[in-house]
Amino acid sequence: MRESQSADRRWLYAAVLARSLATGMMGVLLGIYLASLDLDTKAIGVVIALGLAGAAFSTLLVTFFSDRFGRRRTLLVLTILSVLGALMLALSASVLTLGIAAFLGMVNGMGRDRGAALVVEQSVLPATVSDGQRTLAFAQYNVLQDIGHAFGSLLAAAPALLQRFLALDSAAALQHSMLIYAALSMLPIVAYLRLSDRIEVPRRGQAPVSPASRTVLTRISALFAIDAIGGGFLTTALLSYFFYE
Repeated sequence: MRESQSADRRWLYAAVLARSLATGMMGVLLGIYLASLDLDTKAIGVVIALGLAGAAFSTLLVTFFSDRFGRRRTLLVLTILSVLGALMLALSASVLTLGIAAFLGMVNGMGRDRGAALVVEQSVLPATVSDGQRTLAFAQYNVLQDIGHAFGSLLAAAPALLQRFLALDSAAALQHSMLIYAALSMLPIVAYLRLSDRIEVPRRGQAPVSPASRTVLTRISALFAIDAIGGGFLTTALLSYFFYE
């Protein structure tokens, strides 16, 4: 049983690292890539906003339905949608298609891994360790996430490297970088397929929340909401686009 738990935890770590690499890379390149397709600033803002809206909507869905649908199945579906969205971004220049791709693929222009997959993984993580190791497990998980963000940002140098070594023009190099993003987004599938059935929960009614816990949750959620509104004014993608211009 412990071996199964440890294996599940390692696969979750691998998944978050791969996804954070993709997210960190896209946080830098998204606005620049959209600009290379001759989108104006309004269209760029709309596509980035639709990506974040897709992430928020999917997070809402998994909050209520992932346990019933199946956690592993949910993670696989989310990853497949991310890959499809990435491929649509790479292969289309239509504003409408790009917007659909961003929403469907939950394209994250914040540069930090936030969204439905993260929520499901963090709900699974406590089941992979003993009660006394939970804090350490979450600390390791978050450290790997930050490492992924940092190295993912470095991967945003991919267009320049592709131009130099493959003699591509800037537009083609950015398009190829979107394909790299799609490949990175696909990697968590390998990890999710290896998760054991221990990550699932028995189907049962919603657990009651005490008034005291509800008060704490409401306050924390309100604090996070205020912070998110402030951070949403200037995503990493828009900041990178500003310096690019």
